[in-house]
Amino acid sequence: MAAPAAPAPAPAPSTAPAPAQPWQPSRLTMLATMALSLGLMLALLLACRTRQGRAAQQRLARALAEREAERRLTDIAANLPGALYRLVRAPCGRLTCTYMSEGMNTLLGEPSGSSARASILRALTPETRARAEAALQHSATTLTPLVLEGDVRTADGRRLWLRTMASVHPLPDGSVVWDGVLLDSTEQRQAEERATLLAREVDHRAKNIMAVVRSLLLLTPRDVPPAQFVASLDGRLCAMARAHDLLAGG
Repeated sequence: MAAPAAPAPAPAPSTAPAPAQPWQPSRLTMLATMALSLGLMLALLLACRTRQGRAAQQRLARALAEREAERRLTDIAANLPGALYRLVRAPCGRLTCTYMSEGMNTLLGEPSGSSARASILRALTPETRARAEAALQHSATTLTPLVLEGDVRTADGRRLWLRTMASVHPLPDGSVVWDGVLLDSTEQRQAEERATLLAREVDHRAKNIMAVVRSLLLLTPRDVPPAQFVASLDGRLCAMARAHDLLAGG
C-alpha cells in the first residue's frame, strides 16, 4: 500500500507592506469644519452688513444735514428782501436752477407755494433773457461775479426791474456755480429815469434862457454909451421877468 503524499509546504509569509487605507474624517471633524465655515460666512456677512449700515447711516446723516441747512437758508431768505438762488452750469452747457427762495413768488406776485423757478422763467422778457445768457457766458468764462439788471413782467402784467449780483466758483468736474440774490430795483430805476428826465428838462430850459438873453443882446443897440446899453438891457430883462410872472400867475 502506497504511503500518503506529504502535505505541500505552507507559503512563506509575505514581507511586503499592506496598502494604506484612505483617511476618512470622523463625523465630529466634519461637523467642526462645517461649523467653522458657517462661522466665517456669518462673520463676513456681518462685516459686510456693518459696512453697508455705516455707509447708509452716513448717507442719511448727510441728507439730514443738507435738509437742515436748506431749512435754515429758507428761514433766512424769508426775512430778506428779494430772492436767493443757486445756478449750476454743467460742462455740457446745461443750466439748472437748483435753488430759488420763495421771495421770487413775492416779487412776481405769484401765489405762495408756486414753483419759483418756473415763475422767473415765465416773467423774463426776451431782451432780458438774451442779456442774461450773455452775462452768464462771460461770467463762466472769466470767473468774474455776475452783475445784471433787466426787466420782467409780473403775473398781473406790471413791469418790474430786477437786479442780480452773484458770486461764481468752479467745481472739480468742470461745472460752474453761481450763488446770488435778486432784488427789486424798480423804484431806483424809476428814480434814475426821473432824474434823467429832469436833467434834460433843466438843460432844455437853460438853453432857452441863453437863447432869450442872446436875442436881447442882439436887439439892444451897441453904438451907445455903456451906461445906456446896460440900462436898456436891464429894462428888457425886467420886462421879460414881469411877462414870465404874469404867465406863471395865470
